[in-house]
Amino acid sequence: MQNGNKQLSRRPQDAVSDADMARAAGGGQVGQGQALMRVGGAYQTAMSVQVKRDIGTVARPGGQVLDRALVEASLLGERYAYGWEVNDKQSGGKKAIEGVSVDGAYMLLRAWGNAVCDVDLVTVDEEAYTFKATFVDLESGATCSRLYRQHRSEPPGKYDRQRWDDMAFSNGQSRAIRNVICAALPQWLQDRCMDAAARAGERDDRRHDGPALAESSQLASKYENLLKTSWGKDDLVRVASEIKRDEPNMRREEVARLRDIYRKQMSAWEQSQSSEVAEAEFEEANS
Repeated sequence: MQNGNKQLSRRPQDAVSDADMARAAGGGQVGQGQALMRVGGAYQTAMSVQVKRDIGTVARPGGQVLDRALVEASLLGERYAYGWEVNDKQSGGKKAIEGVSVDGAYMLLRAWGNAVCDVDLVTVDEEAYTFKATFVDLESGATCSRLYRQHRSEPPGKYDRQRWDDMAFSNGQSRAIRNVICAALPQWLQDRCMDAAARAGERDDRRHDGPALAESSQLASKYENLLKTSWGKDDLVRVASEIKRDEPNMRREEVARLRDIYRKQMSAWEQSQSSEVAEAEFEEANS
């Protein structure tokens, strides 16, 4: 059934009546136990929902939304966010880059409730996939869209091209959804959850016993030696993928140190490649 620029579709096995569909299109309430599956079009009007979102009052800010999100953020711990250090060209030092992870974004969507997030593939070329992610708040009618460009690259090491391309496609979808969720949801909710997740991560670090700390240090030492003895983009990316796999078993500061070593090794290799090209051009010019 179509209503203006909106299209409502339903699961084949759900007995949603035409009256239900009409009520939903006009902001009414769907019959109990039924569910509308997809809302198309650029805009969506507000819908009546059976369980309204509770963000509290001035006396009790956040309400059930914040309560639920803080519990899950504490359970996620370090998985709620991503973070690393990059070179700051202005100061000459380092600056931290951090944000809500894909896992954290999906958690925020669940806690916010009465909202859907959809993603579409817009364009494909040899260099990148371009996705469009759309966040629709069914309760308020607010809509937010973001584009995300996922670059495609040559597969490193042991990966075959098809498998590496599949991974890039999957990552692009997840990151597009993460970006639009973080753009649409209030910053106060994201910030409070970031604090709760950080505190939970600190508690987890303090709870490490001797054997766990020893295992973490052994892994970090192994990967540090591998990074320092690896040369070339393929070898360094292969080691980085292994570090990513074992990252949950290592302490946060050890992972940060390994990332710094990786960046230095990759930078040194790239500089050596530039130097070799310059010398070859010089020799050709004088031959």
